[in-house]
Amino acid sequence: MASYAEANAQAMADSLIVVYGIKARGMTLRHIARCLELKLIDDVEFWLRVRNRIDWLLRTVRRAGDIVQ
Repeated sequence: MASYAEANAQAMADSLIVVYGIKARGMTLRHIARCLELKLIDDVEFWLRVRNRIDWLLRTVRRAGDIVQ
């Protein structure tokens, strides 16, 4: 079973892909940079989890032949 933080990261990744499609990864990179500038380490870790999940989802969807919005 995934931890609470991991489950939230998965939910955020799913939501970002639904709303932004392939541009979701760029959104996470902006959040990571902003959090790094503000030295919000816990937030950086969260957004890195989201980015990793988005990367995995986008690779998986493409391999399966599905269209990403």
